[in-house]
Amino acid sequence: MLPGRVLLVRNPRARRAPSEGALRQVSTPLLGRGWRIVIRSTTEAGEAARIAAGAAAEGYNAVVAVGGDGTVHELVQGLAGTSTALGVWPAGTADVWAKETGVPAKRERAARFLARARAVPLDVGRVTFEDGTSRRFLLMCSVGLDAEVVRRVGGLRKRVLGRAAYAGSGLVRLVRAAPTPTAVEVDGAREEHNLYAAVVGNTRLYGGFTHLTSAALADDGQLDIATFSADRFAGRRLPGRLALAVRALRGRLDRRQRGGVAYARGAQVRIAPESPMPVQADGEYIGETPITITVEPRALSVLLDPDPNPLLTGEVE
Repeated sequence: MLPGRVLLVRNPRARRAPSEGALRQVSTPLLGRGWRIVIRSTTEAGEAARIAAGAAAEGYNAVVAVGGDGTVHELVQGLAGTSTALGVWPAGTADVWAKETGVPAKRERAARFLARARAVPLDVGRVTFEDGTSRRFLLMCSVGLDAEVVRRVGGLRKRVLGRAAYAGSGLVRLVRAAPTPTAVEVDGAREEHNLYAAVVGNTRLYGGFTHLTSAALADDGQLDIATFSADRFAGRRLPGRLALAVRALRGRLDRRQRGGVAYARGAQVRIAPESPMPVQADGEYIGETPITITVEPRALSVLLDPDPNPLLTGEVE
């Protein structure tokens, strides 16, 4: 990225959050490239989104999340549709976006990555609820089983236990899971499912360890959808659900429509269960169904490695 003003938004509650002093110490590669750095620390939920929107209005070249995926998620709300680029300095629990885009976990290496990064326009997903309110996402949105886990795991438990908190809660929910009759409509084509979960991906990596939407591209104007239901053999009984979960954990799910999971692709997805199901986006609980999910093509500028990236179509503007 060309030299300019950069705002580092630090979440002090992130699991691996550095102090402001430590952050300044490892910023040498950025200063050497001519970056003019300002650091702001958040004090409450939602503040990062407001800070990002203000920075974009003031003409900052980039806003960098110093935190986890929750901090990235908030910055997306304030930066989408502007010319200010989003970057990440990973300091969270899973740091899925950093892993997806190859940002190193170590602070010094992350600084060097950012110093040589380029700004690339990527798609953003938008979840719209029945009351007209909406929420953007960069990674993925999901409904059902995993969203319930996200709703139950939060705050101190998440910071102390990390991934173990999700694993424990996820196993309990998997054992107790009951499917919900759900209408899923993709670009006008409607199907009925006895649904456990649906994942709508703008990118590929899920949870930092597996690919549920493995063919997704982040700049193609499309969303990739994976539905997990009891309509297919593997999802009908607990052993089948456990086997499906093991396949997912090992990264062995594929795009063949069998074994409890079906895939689709489209620019608009409508998910309407007979009874409300929880919804999460980028690892943050955001509400309940019914929802409509749309894509905003190349609405967000993101700092990425200048080398070719498998998330991109190759048609960089």
